[in-house]
Amino acid sequence: MNATDSVDQISESPLVPAVVPDSSVLEGRWRYENAWPEPFEGPGAILELAQVPQFRWHFERPETVQNERAHNPATTNETEDLPTVYSRIEKPTRQQLAEWWTLSAFDDASGRNACILLAYHAPDKLDASRLDRLARITRDEINLNPQDLNTAEFVSVEPETFWNRFWSARNNPANEEQLPEETVEKTASLESEKPVEKISIQQRAAAAEAWCYVVYNQNEVAEKKYREPGQTLQDEDLPDLVRQELMIGIAREIPPRKIPGLSESLTRNSNPATQQLMQIAVMDACLVYAIHHREQITQNWDVTSKPITMEVAASDPAGLWPVTLWEQRWDDSPEMVIRFGQWLSLIRHPLAESYLTQKLSHVDIKVKQASLCSLGLLPEKSANTFLTSRLEQEQGQNKALVLLALSYQNPEIMERSVHDEDRSVRLEVAKFAGEHPSRTSLTTLLKLVKERDPEIQQAAVEAVKNWDKELAFPVLAAGFHLGMFQTRQQARESLEQHFHIVIAGIEDSQEQRRQILDQIQSEHLPEISWNETPVFHADASRLQPEEDVYAQQTRVRSQLNQLLDEELSRIEKQEIEQDLQRTAERSPVVLNRELDRLATKELKPLAIKLSKLPCRGCEPFENLDSDQLLQRRRAARQFVEIATQETLPEWTIRLLGEQLKNEQDPHVCRAILASISNDTTPQSRHVAEIALLHPWADVRILGCQYVQKHRLPQLAPLLIPLLQERNQAVQVAAIRAAGFCRNPIVIDGLSTSETSSLPSGLRLLLGTVPGHIELEVLLALARLDDSQGKSELIKLAYSPDGERRREVVTRISELDDREFSEPLIRLGWTETDPQVQRVILEGLNRIIPEAEQPDLSKASNYDERMKVWSVWLEQSKSNK
Repeated sequence: MNATDSVDQISESPLVPAVVPDSSVLEGRWRYENAWPEPFEGPGAILELAQVPQFRWHFERPETVQNERAHNPATTNETEDLPTVYSRIEKPTRQQLAEWWTLSAFDDASGRNACILLAYHAPDKLDASRLDRLARITRDEINLNPQDLNTAEFVSVEPETFWNRFWSARNNPANEEQLPEETVEKTASLESEKPVEKISIQQRAAAAEAWCYVVYNQNEVAEKKYREPGQTLQDEDLPDLVRQELMIGIAREIPPRKIPGLSESLTRNSNPATQQLMQIAVMDACLVYAIHHREQITQNWDVTSKPITMEVAASDPAGLWPVTLWEQRWDDSPEMVIRFGQWLSLIRHPLAESYLTQKLSHVDIKVKQASLCSLGLLPEKSANTFLTSRLEQEQGQNKALVLLALSYQNPEIMERSVHDEDRSVRLEVAKFAGEHPSRTSLTTLLKLVKERDPEIQQAAVEAVKNWDKELAFPVLAAGFHLGMFQTRQQARESLEQHFHIVIAGIEDSQEQRRQILDQIQSEHLPEISWNETPVFHADASRLQPEEDVYAQQTRVRSQLNQLLDEELSRIEKQEIEQDLQRTAERSPVVLNRELDRLATKELKPLAIKLSKLPCRGCEPFENLDSDQLLQRRRAARQFVEIATQETLPEWTIRLLGEQLKNEQDPHVCRAILASISNDTTPQSRHVAEIALLHPWADVRILGCQYVQKHRLPQLAPLLIPLLQERNQAVQVAAIRAAGFCRNPIVIDGLSTSETSSLPSGLRLLLGTVPGHIELEVLLALARLDDSQGKSELIKLAYSPDGERRREVVTRISELDDREFSEPLIRLGWTETDPQVQRVILEGLNRIIPEAEQPDLSKASNYDERMKVWSVWLEQSKSNK
């Protein structure tokens, strides 16, 4: 839980098969993996390490080598032919633990591996002799007499198994005569003739981590039980990798300043690369202590004011940290900046907020994301206010990360963001809701599963994968009944897993899927009605008898016509209003359906009359047409609030469109478009058409953003005139929307007249607009898979201006188009600007799936990483 990914650069331990009679080979390698949580796991993930340890060293075995085979000497050819595909041992069985216990008695590579694995997975089972074995492995002391180790059975094993027979013959005195004398002699002969094996540094480092973990689980005074690991640290010849593991392991209970040699490790090595690894290890040790003792660290900071300067002694009144630790704040390497910010936030240092906000401008995106996450740990109101302000500035994943940081102190903020316009935010909301099962989370996921974005739907279904079937069923039913094809398939599989059934019926239609869900409910959850959740209200009328629905519709239609009658008496009017109010509360679908049937000119006076009823969705119409600007704005905001919780009825959207035609206030116009921004119904698209033709430039921009968000090819013809817009802000918005609209008509446009074939599309803009707008044009053409746009975009990436190249490469990466991988690699091969190299590498990481990316762990700088990518490109081309 301490070093950086750079540790992977150290060579891995070789595969050395053990040779022990009548036992099992445990051959493989020890491999390092960073155990610190990623920022998108949330601010609280780092604190969870105090309860759920994450080990840095993992044992990997060749996949094609059997887990159990005779413990015989391997030939040279067998060793050379071992495969390079490895698998990890994550959760061993009791049988495996029993085998490791016996195998750990032998002093060879397999025996040492078994001893370390036992310490990781069963620390309370280790006896004193095996604990001493871990210490000897750490110190590179081998050839311990196997007879000193107890091989008695420590877990129950079924009778008559191979291992039970093995232990009976070897460990039961009554059965000693069953062990042939020649077997004992053969065992002794093999032990004496076995060559002395060298312990790899990786194995020693894993042993050091395991040793400290076992010691941590002992119920003794910390200073006493860590005495021997501390003495080992005083060995001057101890490899740095082993020293790092001991320092971090001891730091679970011993303050870093009291750990032997830790403070000196910040400056002891003259090699810059090795020194950086040691500094990171020291920082990790400080983090480990802060995680395990966060509540006990009483720093008595004055949180009422933000200090400008601070004495070093005042920053560590308890003497817990290395004296020179504060000097590491000037280190600008990403690994140190991330860890230093985490440490400041964990100990609630008064300078934490200023340090973390400053690092948000760091060139490395990982530093920015980690800093946002660390800010979420700070309890101060100022940090919360700052993060709230960042919600308006950030977009995409960074906005989702800000929301995740805020949710650590205020989980309810996630629920309120369920209809956020940013897709990345909604995906994070689905993930967060899935990790916190509750009725509130259920409601949130039901809202998300209604969306028309298939990825959002699938995220909502995936979120309930590990929920109890009673709580998960409504979401799975919604995804299976109303979702798109992939969502239905995913929900179907989850339903089968939750209820241990096979859905054999054909479900091509909604009615067939409804029948399947009804059957699951009646057989497994009779007390739950899956179709009474809010997601099904829009279809609720189908659950009622046709006669009742028809009678309701007839009555409501008659009442609405009577309400328009000016000669209606006051008493009759009150009776009709009360009846309509009851209908709106009990059967809103029926009322909305009848209002949808009315013409727009009849709707407006009727809506004003209905607005006097305490009926949700009707009240705002009373002030929407008011002469008072503030009242119109308030009414428009009310529609936005309603739209965040449910889709507005068709008649409401039609009236909002009529209001938008003549509205002169940009705030009201913005609110109207916000109320339909999450829907793509025909009525909502009509409102967007009105916005695209609106006289106000701000409203036309909002219309373009609606097209861009929903990628609507139907509205492409209305974008074409805006491509020639004199207002550059409108023009840029139209160009971006054209790129996302998925309609190739915008490439060359429409003829300006019946006799002219002059193009009016995106291609016409090339060479006629400023450089920053031309970049948007090329990006739009590339999104539409236009070859000219892509080739011109690549040419633009070779601009003599380094800042321009960096901008172009960054925008190319946002296309997520794998076709640009080869041009980016070739550009990076000749690129000399490190900032451009950085964005090229970030772009490649984005557009190439992680499973297909080359191993960059041994590349220490940008040039070396680009060489690795170039080799990868050539190999990929040769494999085709």
